[in-house]
Amino acid sequence: MDYKELLEQLDASSDYMLDDFEQYAFLMESDEEIETDALVQVLKQFNRDILLELNNNYFSEILRILPEEEVSLYAHMEAIKRHFAGMIEEEDLNEAYRLSESIYAFREWYSSDENCYLMENDNWTGYSLRDGVTQRLLDEIEGFDREYKFDEYEDFPMDEYFVDLFTMRDEVYDDYDGDIEEVEE
Repeated sequence: MDYKELLEQLDASSDYMLDDFEQYAFLMESDEEIETDALVQVLKQFNRDILLELNNNYFSEILRILPEEEVSLYAHMEAIKRHFAGMIEEEDLNEAYRLSESIYAFREWYSSDENCYLMENDNWTGYSLRDGVTQRLLDEIEGFDREYKFDEYEDFPMDEYFVDLFTMRDEVYDDYDGDIEEVEE
């Protein structure tokens, strides 16, 4: 898919600032082959702050959907979210090649076969993580309560791990209610 086709898919134009959750989700999840230059051109059209917010919302939605017992995958997805946030904060979006490479790697990792299993008709059926998360969201909407296993995934390869310590500190303090619990020895 070239730049023009990608803009059509995103329902956008070349002079339009991208700012939509669905546009970001498409870039992160699409099965369609997107030319590197086209993806870089589209990433240039995001405002950095909006792109950070979309990244946070995208991964927060995935984390919300995951079953509570999938602690390992939850922690790994949280690390991936911070990985992308760090790249977005650090990279010159006018030359977003590293970010586009990470998006390609994530798409491949997230959509690879049978990393999630769903109990259907007394049998485990394999899905990609992406399709498993999507199916679990549909089950949530439709009121189904089916058993999922998300423990067959391989770690997403992250060459570098970016962490904004000030943001992490602020998140911790935002959750702090002011009560200090004493620990009995």
